[in-house]
Amino acid sequence: MRVVGVIDLRTAPLLEQRLVHEARRCRVQPPQLLLDLREVTFLDGTGLDTLLSTRTRLTDGFGTLELLEPTADVVRLLHEAHLNGVSCNPHPSLGRSEK
Repeated sequence: MRVVGVIDLRTAPLLEQRLVHEARRCRVQPPQLLLDLREVTFLDGTGLDTLLSTRTRLTDGFGTLELLEPTADVVRLLHEAHLNGVSCNPHPSLGRSEK
């Protein structure tokens, strides 16, 4: 799933709803969600909490949430929050931006 723009107090609840929806309709169970973050321009604490709560919800059910190609700002926030172990990868199955 591709995320574009800002993940903040205003947009995080919408993202969370979408992630829950995608997890429920995932063909693979337990769900394995790939979240493409290469076009995220800003992530605040609320957005980070949303990603973490979704990850926790998925891993509690043995699913996964993988963050793909996070921007430098997103990676910096993850490091500042001491979340270096969160799965962040440039996923080989994704091509470059489709612009």
